[in-house]
Amino acid sequence: MTTKILMYQKPIDEDDDVFKPYKINHDVFFGYKLDENLFKQKFSKIKDMLTMTSENRGISQYHISEIYNYYNSNPTAFIQPLHIISYYKQNSGEQFLIADGQHRVEALKRLLLNGIDRDVLYFVHDADNEQDIKKIIKELNSSKPIDSLFDFDKRNEFIKKIESEFDKIFSLNENHHDFKMNKIKLRDALDNIKLFEKINLTVEEIYCKLDEFNMAVKNDFSFKKKSTNEKDLYMKIAQTHGFYCLMYRDYLWVNKFYIYLKNEV
Repeated sequence: MTTKILMYQKPIDEDDDVFKPYKINHDVFFGYKLDENLFKQKFSKIKDMLTMTSENRGISQYHISEIYNYYNSNPTAFIQPLHIISYYKQNSGEQFLIADGQHRVEALKRLLLNGIDRDVLYFVHDADNEQDIKKIIKELNSSKPIDSLFDFDKRNEFIKKIESEFDKIFSLNENHHDFKMNKIKLRDALDNIKLFEKINLTVEEIYCKLDEFNMAVKNDFSFKKKSTNEKDLYMKIAQTHGFYCLMYRDYLWVNKFYIYLKNEV
């Protein structure tokens, strides 16, 4: 398509001096039209057109780094489409507002600084006024899919964080002792409760809560009320890595931690 990028025109009534939107017909400069409101373009071609709105959620630098690291390590990974609002504002002209995907945009900017210019898909939503903008963003945030492309990445990052903070906690043997864990079994336990789908926090934030939960488990332990086996397990954990959550055996601590998170968030 080679039509102009300008997407608005004066209404037929010449007495009406308000510019109103008409049917969007984007061109090659803004992107290749794949469907009624789905477009594709190199990120470098659209990045300077995109702006944030006051309706967007706050930016998490940690989450941006997560996404950047994933895309940088997986150059062919699918990038979830962005949602962009097309809005004409008097005295300001055409605006393209990021309705959903601000963390992806920031991660793509970092990639571009390293000479990596990815193709991106994006949906364009028309807005006639600021109320439309609020409505579109609210609907997008309330209708996000349950499954996230980054859930598995967050889970792996979470396990790495535990490993780095608690030395000697993992065993390569699936038939490990009670005071140690196996990465595969921990992965399966986390996936089973869908922790990263249900808790809307960054890995860093979830880990901080785990650190609090771990200390709560330690403080709740009473030698007076415990059996000899439990006392021995406590001392073994204290001497090796200090991850007292393992007092809940067979990965039951994952479920306990999830309940703790839900109450805290």
